[in-house]
Amino acid sequence: MSTIEYHYQTMGRILSHLVSAGLSRINFDDSDAMDIIAHRISGEEEVLQTFADVLYWLNDEGLIRVKSAQEFDGG
Repeated sequence: MSTIEYHYQTMGRILSHLVSAGLSRINFDDSDAMDIIAHRISGEEEVLQTFADVLYWLNDEGLIRVKSAQEFDGG
């Protein structure tokens, strides 16, 4: 699987998770990343970084709204 395919799959899983929650506000944390990204091409640190990168991209594209984001090492 290429990196872009992995990111698209991650994007789809995040959006599916959000759709299933309806209009409820969602607070994501590390455990959510590990639960949502079922297929992992690397270790936990890379999963968290990919998860954060995809969330930032979704927000930048206007596909999701983010009220606040906490920055930490790894994403």
